[in-house]
Amino acid sequence: MGCGDRPQHRHRIPARRAGRTQPSGGSAEVITVGLAGASGYGRIHLARLARLGRAGVTELVGVADPAGPGEDTPPGTPVHADLDALLAAGVPDVVIVSTPIHTHVPLAAAAMRAGADVYVEKPPAASLPGFDELLAVQAETGRLCQVGFQSLGSRCFDRIADLLAAGTVGEVQRIAATGLWLRRLAYFQRSAWAGKRRVGDVVVADGVVTNPLSHSVATALRLAGLDRIDRLGTITTELYRANDIEGDDTSFVRVEPAAPGGVEVVAALTVTNTEQLPARVDLVGDRGRISFRYNEDILEVTDESGTTTSEQLDRIDLFENLLAHRVDPGVPLLAPLESTSGFTAVLQAVQDAPPPTPIGGDDVTWVDEGDQTHPVVRDIDRWVAEAVAGNGFAAAGAPWARAEAVRQHQFEAVGS
Repeated sequence: MGCGDRPQHRHRIPARRAGRTQPSGGSAEVITVGLAGASGYGRIHLARLARLGRAGVTELVGVADPAGPGEDTPPGTPVHADLDALLAAGVPDVVIVSTPIHTHVPLAAAAMRAGADVYVEKPPAASLPGFDELLAVQAETGRLCQVGFQSLGSRCFDRIADLLAAGTVGEVQRIAATGLWLRRLAYFQRSAWAGKRRVGDVVVADGVVTNPLSHSVATALRLAGLDRIDRLGTITTELYRANDIEGDDTSFVRVEPAAPGGVEVVAALTVTNTEQLPARVDLVGDRGRISFRYNEDILEVTDESGTTTSEQLDRIDLFENLLAHRVDPGVPLLAPLESTSGFTAVLQAVQDAPPPTPIGGDDVTWVDEGDQTHPVVRDIDRWVAEAVAGNGFAAAGAPWARAEAVRQHQFEAVGS
């Protein structure tokens, strides 16, 4: 099922499904862990492993990073130039892959083939073919693979399910993700792949939809039950950029369900706002609205009278969820690899779309200086709100938007 000249991808879906119950229990055996990528987000993992190590849950047995250990790696930790060397020194129980997007598939595959379970940062792959490859390796090895979409561990999901079952906001009409963030020049200078769609022949897939605000899309898809590719119908993309990059920094996405009566997902996302505001996913009902600020695990519920109540919950750490599942398989993984196929289809649609349309001239103001400079698109908060409430930026009449930037995509899925 193609759409115009857009490429098709056949995709295999395993039968296994994710659950929502709480991890439980510990293990008398210390779980050995290897970390690929000690800098960037790897520093978060090092802090987590230090805490778990003090509790006697894990032991960090090696770090792999061509740049060296970094300042946060504990003294005495074996440091290797690459993951192959780490695995050759002894295969740990779990390998964390916290490296550039385009390296996720080969590194996660190597770890699983060596006999380790894997925690891979989001997105799990830079393309649907790469995702399929990783699924095939998982099926071949029987190893576990959890994806680092941390918002999927929020207990807000269970609370939202309760609110919907109680009819608090009526019937959900659509699920809308809104992201008004900013990224400075330093962000796009942090690595050779930042803001790139490709580096040479290698697909990188770095853009607002697929990286900084990817949690918005993944969270919305999970809430809509569209987190698996075989549940998706048409994906619409509309991509723009104010920065001098290859990827998108201001985009609209719509994901329509394959099944009649399903709930669509829309997202309007940018990193060109004047300030960084809490990203949110709204469940828009016919008698109210639930707003999920997923970075903070905050729910705001507005009923049909216009009264808004707010509550903050907590979340289950996805790495600890993986460890709990290893101890007790009855504890379901909250972000298993197969449950991110829907997001990867959106990523592929973004990659298959034409290069983002530039935003410039009087529509952009550059703020600050040096590596702190960043573009602000004029009235971007207004255009994001109108895009997500309607049919995108061009349909809303944003002066920099173009109808030719709107593309539709479909991907065929086949069962395993």
